[in-house]
Amino acid sequence: ELERIFAPAPDADSLALLPSRLDALHELGRAYQRLGGPLGLLKEGRSNAPQLAQALAHHLPSWEDSRVYKGQRLRFLKRAQLCVAMLYGRFGGRSPGDFSDIEKLTAFADYRLPQILRHHGVLEFAQSLEDQINSESAIAIGADAEVEIRCATIVAVEELRSRLQSHWPGITSLQVDYLLWRSAVECSSSLPPFHRCRTTDY
Repeated sequence: ELERIFAPAPDADSLALLPSRLDALHELGRAYQRLGGPLGLLKEGRSNAPQLAQALAHHLPSWEDSRVYKGQRLRFLKRAQLCVAMLYGRFGGRSPGDFSDIEKLTAFADYRLPQILRHHGVLEFAQSLEDQINSESAIAIGADAEVEIRCATIVAVEELRSRLQSHWPGITSLQVDYLLWRSAVECSSSLPPFHRCRTTDY
């Protein structure tokens, strides 16, 4: 049934990792049952943006987007943070998207942002990694290269946000993220390939 619902558009590939996506939907249903539906789940954040992202990852283990790198666990929480940001945007910062600390969220470390940051020379990769990405060879989930690309993306966005403050006081990482993502989508045909990693985390 899920395969039918997510049937690909003409000339498009089938949606990958359907069993994992089905597990995630069941997981969400169980969380709704425990907590009293979507609003019950959102109340776990208590109008605190990072806390809601943490709560989403706690109640939805498939959203626990983390990697172990050199013995340290790094938590990206891309989808959880994106969910909080979308609630904030959709409800104009009002309940249930009332978060006074939305600026504490980081960029969403996915594949589009490093693609456009590499295109503009903000990120520079080792030649071997450049070659791997340009050949569209997959990078294993949790490989050093995958973790480093995502970490570098977050740091780069924070640096851009800091430099833009003089022109746009109060600009957030979410806004910088959106501008970069929108640009990457609109000019995707002129960008170098993005890194491939088979995961539901982003």
